[in-house]
Order: sequence, then C-alpha cells, then structure tokens
Amino acid sequence: MNIKLLLTNSLYFILVFAFAFIVSGFALARKTNSQRLTSNEFALTVVKDEVALNNPISGKVETIFVSPGQSVSKGDMLVQLSDEISQAKLSTLEKYQKDNLSASTEAQILKTNLERLTIVAPRNGTINSVDVSTGSYLTQNTKVLTMIADDGVKLHATLPSRRLSEVEQAKTFEALSSRLGLSYTVFFTGTSRVSGNINGELSYDLLFEFKNPEEGSAFLNGDILDVKWVANSNARKPNEVITDLWNNLIIRN
Repeated sequence: MNIKLLLTNSLYFILVFAFAFIVSGFALARKTNSQRLTSNEFALTVVKDEVALNNPISGKVETIFVSPGQSVSKGDMLVQLSDEISQAKLSTLEKYQKDNLSASTEAQILKTNLERLTIVAPRNGTINSVDVSTGSYLTQNTKVLTMIADDGVKLHATLPSRRLSEVEQAKTFEALSSRLGLSYTVFFTGTSRVSGNINGELSYDLLFEFKNPEEGSAFLNGDILDVKWVANSNARKPNEVITDLWNNLIIRN
C-alpha cells in the first residue's frame, strides 16, 4: 500500500513538474522573441494609385454624378457629357442609313464616339477631386476628375541597408493599424530604389503588399502601419527553448 502510494505521488510529481517545465519554456520563448522582435519594428506607409480621368472627345458637361470623398465602384457613371452638333448629325444619318451604306457606316462611328461622352469609374475607389463644372465646354483630353483607387494598394518602407537581408529572409510580417485597431498580414515584394542615406548609411525603399488584397480598401492614402511581429527563422520556438533548458539541467547536475 505504501509502495503504491509512493509510486502514485511520484508520478503526480513528475506530471506537475513536466507541465510547469513546458509552460515556463513557452513563456521564456515568448519573452525572448518579444525582446528580439521589438528591435525589428518599422513603419509602413499606405500608397494608393491616383487615377486622373480625361474626356476622350470634346463635349459639354451635362451632369456630374459624384462629389469629392464619394466611394464608387468600377463601371459607375461619374460624368455625362453631350455634343449637340454630333447628336444632330447622327439623327440625320440615321434617316438615310437603310439605303446608304456610307451613311450607315458614318452613323455607326458617330454613335460609338457619342457613347464615349459617358465617363465611368475604371476601378473601385474614392473620388479625390472634380475639376469641371456643369455647363462648361471641354476640349478633348481635359482632366475631368481624379480618384484614389482601392485596388493594387502598395505599402512602402525606408530601411537602412543592414536591415534589408533581415526583411528578405522574413518575407511575412504582421502590421498594426492604430487608426483601425486591427492587425494585418503583409509580405515583402521587393526593393524599389536606393533612397539615400540614414545617419550616413545607405537606405532602400522597400515594397510590401497585403496578403489579402481586399484589405487595402479600408485604408486612406498615407496611412501608417506599425510592424509588430516578424516571422523569421531567428525567432526561437518553444520546443527549442525547452530542449535547451533540459540540457542545461542535465549538464549542471
């Protein structure tokens, strides 16, 4: 009976010790990696494309359907132009197009051009500026408006050359938006150019993208994200720390 109780107590002690050992290993790994990765923090700047829309043919501004700050989807109607002279000519040609091949061909060309008087959004995004007013006459290729695209969002960072290999090795990062209070997974895509010197050291402009491209639409152009975690091979895994602790205990004993 005493032997059985002794064995039971010994087994219980071993299990408790093993559990405490594993928990301490995880905590130590987390603390070690946290200290290392804190030193790896850097900032990312959100860069969105600014798209300028010009009128392909001359015409009068009939209707403006959008205003600055308004969100639009690809294909949405933005501005409607009109060309009364071309419209009147088309009406005349349509009267004779059944019996006149030349009139039919010219009418079709004119109709295609008049369809281009409707300016639509080429991408999802937000209207940045409207540069025309209702009733004004626009010559061909006049800037009508600009928009900030929500797709193809890039992230830029400037880092000294000694950090470049670290970023190339890590590739994947977790970035925090303090404005939105959310974290996002981003990945390194390449180096755009040499940007100059930081404290006498050569620096590079680095490019990143969101792992989920749709997440970029939530950001404003120029927003800042802070990199809080780096998934690199230098980060020690809990099992590695536990092994080291165990080996040290054996060696010391």
